[in-house]
Amino acid sequence: PEPPPLTTARALRQLTPEDAALKRPVRLRGVVTAVDWRRTVFIQDETGGSFFSARPEFRHLRPGEHVEVAGVTYQ
Repeated sequence: PEPPPLTTARALRQLTPEDAALKRPVRLRGVVTAVDWRRTVFIQDETGGSFFSARPEFRHLRPGEHVEVAGVTYQ
């Protein structure tokens, strides 16, 4: 069975590189703090900050927007 998704930036930041490489499910809500749409989108929740790999379809994101991110961890 698949483990439950990680739902906080704190939980993501506590992963070891080896755990992150296991492609654990993630569902994180937060506020966009910075965007480099060619590479990375940074977000913040009540527990800390995290980031995800940007894709061209994320070009519309701007700092201050609330987002929900679903995906998997990576190293």
